[in-house]
Amino acid sequence: MPDKSILHMITPLKLMSPFDVNMATDAGYDMIAVYTGVELKDVQGLVQDAIFSRNPKLSARTGVFFGGRGALSKPSEIGHSGIYVGNGWFVHSSSGGVTLQPLQGWYADELAWARRPLAEAGLTA
Repeated sequence: MPDKSILHMITPLKLMSPFDVNMATDAGYDMIAVYTGVELKDVQGLVQDAIFSRNPKLSARTGVFFGGRGALSKPSEIGHSGIYVGNGWFVHSSSGGVTLQPLQGWYADELAWARRPLAEAGLTA
């Protein structure tokens, strides 16, 4: 079975715009998960669910970015990053050198977003 591409669409509004969903469909996503009525307190959990809902072989090599305001962090507020390697673990540089760390505690609280820059650029690792 081929790998599926999933888009998680999150909005605080009561309804998701059909226009936005159609645009995502036209962009070629295999599945679109729509979350409506999302409150700020729910964003972190949904972002983590989106990361971990991927096929494990697709999740690896995902860049994870951390900011002081978690999912509300702007790009200029990102102060730390790492690479998700699967099964709830990521690798990053710390004061102890390069370490393998579970994505929990401070890291889960400060997780701003995750991206797959190589895939987004059409490159393969």
